[in-house]
Amino acid sequence: MGGALVRRERGLSHLTELGRRLLPLFEQCHESALNARAVAEAVKAQKLAGLRLAMHSGVSVGPFAGHLCELLRACDGLTLEISRGDAAETATALRNGHAALAIAEPDGMTWERFESWPLFREPIVVCFCAEHPFATAASVSPAALRRERVIVSRRGVVRRLDEALGAVAADVVATLDIAEESDARMLVAAGAAVALAPLSAIAGEGVATARLEGPPLSRELRLFAVQGRRREPAEAMLATLLRAADWSGYALDAAMDTA
Repeated sequence: MGGALVRRERGLSHLTELGRRLLPLFEQCHESALNARAVAEAVKAQKLAGLRLAMHSGVSVGPFAGHLCELLRACDGLTLEISRGDAAETATALRNGHAALAIAEPDGMTWERFESWPLFREPIVVCFCAEHPFATAASVSPAALRRERVIVSRRGVVRRLDEALGAVAADVVATLDIAEESDARMLVAAGAAVALAPLSAIAGEGVATARLEGPPLSRELRLFAVQGRRREPAEAMLATLLRAADWSGYALDAAMDTA
């Protein structure tokens, strides 16, 4: 970046402190423009390949649905393939080329060729039906969960619960283990149980949330890709959209203010 000016000045040119701070933003804008042009050229030439995305089973597509819809509307004929699995399966799908991008928690995504970009860190909250007695409370104590049937996702959440739940951890964690978020959401909305889950995973129509008292529990979601591996134009464009998106509504502090 800099073009003729850098070539002319050579060793006399340098970046100021402001320039160093702005450079990543300019590079991202430049990359976005290149990706948009590549997508447009692929659409015009009718050479648009599918979009292959891997996601942890415990990650809801909800926060990303708008970006996927935007891309599908812009790219007529684009096919979308979303594969699900645990951390090991997600990492394997990305490493073996069965997916070009992955949205996952960092745990388990440890191959040295993976590169990643932070999306957001969201709270793990108590989820319950709108008619539940918890609905009148801004927060729920760990002791109150002793009297409840509690759904706890085993994917990345249980490891962080012992400290937050303290003496009642064994009583709470041993209740219900539901693998699929859609099943957990239906049970919670029907009043069959409450859940300890990431905010975006279960929250929705018929489900209310409250903060769990004690140290804040959260999980981080990141976008993963393989360094140096060629991505199809639509896949590169999705990566650009997700990296440039405003995730402040899902950020831990903002989400806890509205939980």
